[in-house]
Amino acid sequence: MATDHHRQRSVLITGANQGIGYHTALQLCAKGYSVTIACRNIEKAKNACASIVDQLGNNVSIDFIIIDLSELSSVSKSVNLITAQKRCYDIIILNAGVLLPKLSKTKDGFDTTFQVNYLSQFYLLNELIGVATLKEGVKIITLTSILYKFLCPKIPSKYDCLQKMFSPSSGTSGWISYARSKLATAMLACYLDRIEGIQAIGVHPGAINTSISSNISPPMRNFLKTMQVSRFLTQVEDGARNVVECVEGSHLSNTYRNNAKYDSVPKRVSNERNKINLMVLGREMIASIFPDFRANRILYNIN
Repeated sequence: MATDHHRQRSVLITGANQGIGYHTALQLCAKGYSVTIACRNIEKAKNACASIVDQLGNNVSIDFIIIDLSELSSVSKSVNLITAQKRCYDIIILNAGVLLPKLSKTKDGFDTTFQVNYLSQFYLLNELIGVATLKEGVKIITLTSILYKFLCPKIPSKYDCLQKMFSPSSGTSGWISYARSKLATAMLACYLDRIEGIQAIGVHPGAINTSISSNISPPMRNFLKTMQVSRFLTQVEDGARNVVECVEGSHLSNTYRNNAKYDSVPKRVSNERNKINLMVLGREMIASIFPDFRANRILYNIN
């Protein structure tokens, strides 16, 4: 089952107690990777790890850490724990995500979907790099959605307009908020991939009916049923395989994994100024909660 080549390669996956993240962890463990899942609920995390051990045997390397991505303070505590335990990762998969039917704000004052799907994971990554818990040549994979393409023409080139676009008060629906968060994860991957010593790629694993879709409103659910969308859905195991392909495969610059193939990212996503504006926005949002926050290597060339 496992190979010596993969035995020492360590992976951190956010939100992997169910859905695509769980199956990604399962497939990577089967290949011999050492996997840590980062979850909010301790019981679900324990159950996910136990399930993987039950299926693959006691020789697999799987454990968990607790993190609540709706609170930046929880992210900070998790980083402190990772540092104290001297964990070091070869691969980071930013998988965690929510799709809420209505707009809501976190305790930190941000749009919940944007904070969970992007901002807190951006902060997690920044802090992990800052305490040298990522190995040289680290590969970072962000889960995005093809929905982000609908927003690409609306990406503003001016910073203040981008700030308004991602502000908690600018949302009109849960779907728009979700698409914006996935636009941000796609741009983050493009930005990171240009940094020496880091490989990064965004992946749209396919349209998959996982627990994240349980929050879809009844009218939208009926609409999707009428349109027979289920015919085009990807099985969760296949979606996870698309993520694993990003772990083990190679890619060209300014591309992303679109289901089972690689596509070029839209020019507005790969635009340098747009990416830098998003990085600055993330830094300012986090600094509004932690005034002493300092951006680390992922923002190395931003003043």
